[in-house]
Amino acid sequence: MALSNLTIGVVCCVVVAIVALATRETPDAREPPYVKETVPYFSHIYGLLKHGLRYFDLVSAQQPHPIFTIDLSGQKNYIVTSPELFQAVQRNTTSLSFSPAMIPAFRRMMGFDEAGIELIFRDAHTENGMYGEIHKVQKASLRALPGTESLDELCTLIRAKLLNIVNKLPSSQTIDLYAWVQDLFMRTNNSACFGEKDPFTLDPSLNSTF
Repeated sequence: MALSNLTIGVVCCVVVAIVALATRETPDAREPPYVKETVPYFSHIYGLLKHGLRYFDLVSAQQPHPIFTIDLSGQKNYIVTSPELFQAVQRNTTSLSFSPAMIPAFRRMMGFDEAGIELIFRDAHTENGMYGEIHKVQKASLRALPGTESLDELCTLIRAKLLNIVNKLPSSQTIDLYAWVQDLFMRTNNSACFGEKDPFTLDPSLNSTF
């Protein structure tokens, strides 16, 4: 007797669930507490599909722990709700790697091939990698050394341009905040960097193609 599509679908789901549960790693004792699922393997996925990113807020409101783990079929998410712990996470940038999240974003936004991605993110979270180099540039930029007068001048120009634009805003206006901030960023920074002949100021339509 031929099986119906529904029966086949149910059987496939059961098989996938059994395999997933059988191969699921045991939580590491050093990890934050795991959020238990009402239906193993499916509850968190269903919650995300139903509520989107708001699901994390809903789970956070029910948790007594300041940090906890949500396991999405092997993809672990550590959720931090304590400001004190959040500051500790930020200070330990060399112990944490954001590369797993950054690599797909770079691949889509920049169009790099695999060789380029590998080069950029090689040892990315170490002092010898990308994040280490970024920190060195930041420290050098912020350090009060001879020759940084031009940086101060650039910041002064940006601030003056920013205040000029904001002060001209009408007292009551409805705006698209994201588009307005994007336009403000482009106008202030490009004007300060390129001067009076800033192509983005002379032709604002270029902003949408940048």
